[in-house]
Amino acid sequence: MNAILPTRQTKQPERAGLSHYEILADGLIHAAAVFDIAPDERFVERVATLAWANGVQLVRQNVRQAAEVSRLLGESLEVGRSETLRLCEDLAPRVDLSEDPFAATRSYYQERHNARGLNVGDSAAAGPIRQLVGEATLGGLLSRGLAPALYGAFADRTNSFSYEQAFLVTRVWFWSHKSGLPIDHPFLEMAAAAYRDHPHKRDLICGAIAARLAKVLDQDIPWDLELWLEPAWKEGIMTAKFAPDEVAQVAGELDAAERSKNLQIFDVCIVATATPDGCVNLPAAFSRYLSRWNACGLSNEAARKDNVRAVAACGFDFGFTAGMVAEMPESLGGKRGDK
Repeated sequence: MNAILPTRQTKQPERAGLSHYEILADGLIHAAAVFDIAPDERFVERVATLAWANGVQLVRQNVRQAAEVSRLLGESLEVGRSETLRLCEDLAPRVDLSEDPFAATRSYYQERHNARGLNVGDSAAAGPIRQLVGEATLGGLLSRGLAPALYGAFADRTNSFSYEQAFLVTRVWFWSHKSGLPIDHPFLEMAAAAYRDHPHKRDLICGAIAARLAKVLDQDIPWDLELWLEPAWKEGIMTAKFAPDEVAQVAGELDAAERSKNLQIFDVCIVATATPDGCVNLPAAFSRYLSRWNACGLSNEAARKDNVRAVAACGFDFGFTAGMVAEMPESLGGKRGDK
């Protein structure tokens, strides 16, 4: 049996020889590890709880996709509806008595399934861990009908989640158009989610992130803003210089208001924070961007510290966009005069 986590969380887990629920479980485990859920003795109970929340969130977003994913999970797990009902009935009373369904679920997996006895780094434990995570996902998917109070408690709790927490509990929903199977590295998935209405910009920026992702993630502190801001600025300038046709496609996705906003951000953040000798001060520019435009959906400094990956992705977007605006011609919404 394959080990669950790839080295340093820089690559996708292997899928060869794995069933549907095992691949989905590995995807949730990988996302949890990349987003700093520590692989300690409590890791498995945390991921099982995350799996319940993912099932609930998919049902909230799209019941038809939820039905398809639950069918595929049920078939690969060989778990019937009656077994999932028993799982819901075991967990529901604990959640009813708790103000925190996540804490109650973690406690349940420790007490009833000895989750702390399962080491995610031990390949021999991979089978039982994947089984628990797969069954928990299916439980969340079917809980709306089988245990409405349990479903409601998870749904209510996730409404107050931070940006990155909300990202983690929507993985199976995001994957659902691929039958619930993971798509890209979790950080790339988070970056891509910002460009639903701008596919050309998504392809440019996420392609640039993908090209350097493994190298950056192998750093001791991969979410240090310095690793994202300046490289993004250089990538944006290079792209505008050497791929003008692709930049024109990005510009074509923007309406007049969006182009005007980009220019305003450039002037207020890049130009206004430049050093006396005219050098760009990217950290100061990005700090101003965060405070003036409430970028990343994060309203204060404390929130940003809890969402370091979101800030890194936002920083890469800011640097890349600013670099493009600096280099592309005015006819496309840039700062450089047409030549």
